[in-house]
Amino acid sequence: MVRNAGAANAAAELVAAQDAAFAEYQTAIAPVNAEWDEAEAEAWSVYLAAKQAADDQLLATETAAWQDYVNGVAAIESELATTEASIEAQYEEEVTSAVAAWQAAEATAWDAYTTAMASLPGTPPLTERIVTSPAAVEIPAPPTNPPQMLALGPRLVLPLWPLFIGQPQPEPEYGTREFWLTRPRRSARDGGLNITAEQRRDVVQDAIAALDTTFRLETIPVLRPNDPAPRWIQIGRDRAATGLFEGGLVFGGIATPAQLARIHLRVNLIHLKQHLVDSFYNMVVNNPPSGRQWTEEDRRDIANAMNRTADDLIRMVDLFLRTHPGAKPSLDSRHWWQNRFSAPWCADWAGAMRAWITAVITSRGPQHPANRYLQFEWGQANHMGYQHNFIIIKPSGHTVQLSTPENDAVDRKILLFDPWRDLLPRAYPATPWSQRPYATPTKVPQARDIEEYLYYFDRLGDPRFSDPYLGLGEFYRYRTR
Repeated sequence: MVRNAGAANAAAELVAAQDAAFAEYQTAIAPVNAEWDEAEAEAWSVYLAAKQAADDQLLATETAAWQDYVNGVAAIESELATTEASIEAQYEEEVTSAVAAWQAAEATAWDAYTTAMASLPGTPPLTERIVTSPAAVEIPAPPTNPPQMLALGPRLVLPLWPLFIGQPQPEPEYGTREFWLTRPRRSARDGGLNITAEQRRDVVQDAIAALDTTFRLETIPVLRPNDPAPRWIQIGRDRAATGLFEGGLVFGGIATPAQLARIHLRVNLIHLKQHLVDSFYNMVVNNPPSGRQWTEEDRRDIANAMNRTADDLIRMVDLFLRTHPGAKPSLDSRHWWQNRFSAPWCADWAGAMRAWITAVITSRGPQHPANRYLQFEWGQANHMGYQHNFIIIKPSGHTVQLSTPENDAVDRKILLFDPWRDLLPRAYPATPWSQRPYATPTKVPQARDIEEYLYYFDRLGDPRFSDPYLGLGEFYRYRTR
């Protein structure tokens, strides 16, 4: 107890010293901040004035160009009307001349006809004379209000507002691919999650609070297998990664490794999911059951199943990071006063992942599409008293080929789901022992015989692990053992 009290006093003194140092830092930079605010305001006013002048010039230029366009169209229409009137006059003249020629020919023909009939004995009666000439066919008069012969093109609405720096832009709809490719990647002060250059603790804490609200993982876009993945965005402000995390307090940093991993997961959600979907899809498609060939319909169903599986595994990793605040990358030991929540190692990761996979995927049978194509097993790599635990993901019906440290033979048909490595949802191929020790299974134990698995399996309904999207914790409706 004395030792614990001394440690607590030391921790309290360290926190007080840190807060005092931070207060001195804020006091020191206050004048500089004021000068920056004044300079920024002045620069902004200069920008607005220049922008207004440029906008006025743009509007004036556009108005003049539009008027030139209208005048050009009017000139074309005037010339067209003159040409049309000239054509009509020529047509009327030709018709009049043709009618006169017809009338003269008709009179000559009628005179010859009557003379010939008069010389005949008995004076036979004359037939009816044709008196209607082509002149009776009138040229249709042009309409009183003729339609405009040349339609004016649409006048463009000048997009002046996007030119303003800092002008609010339409937000992409939550859960869409555009949302996950843009919104979380903004700086924390701009409503995003990028805390790389952020110095203020309150801004970072607001970003962390947004992980379960604005940037919740309720909706994750469906991706096509083997599409290009967006580039990785590295969040560089990880001042807690080398600090000490105990009992919920952070010393020497503004975000814990677990919090930073949750930020990375959302900033790079499409990147991470694309690689998961690609890995699962290619593993299944390239290893069909014996005697079976995949149809196009099969491939579409596999793609949908791999999307669903990736979504579930991503949410499981995020749930573990949220409920195990002391998680650190590749943590392989802990002190006697630490536990699975303040210092989780690989067996804790594998235990939680395997129990949650059982509850969310395998126990659902045909209700979950992954069960048509995938199987999940506990994997271990053992050598010289050291053990590493992970989850094996394999094509349905495949028997895992175990490795040994003495040779580099590995099973090329399986994947290792091992977020313990860097706290992120990734799937890795089995790696030869000489290239990376403990990255290929030497044993496939039964999960029900492992303490860490039983711990999480017995607590599937524990409110601490509540997740509405996975159906765990208070949302869990299935009985445990």
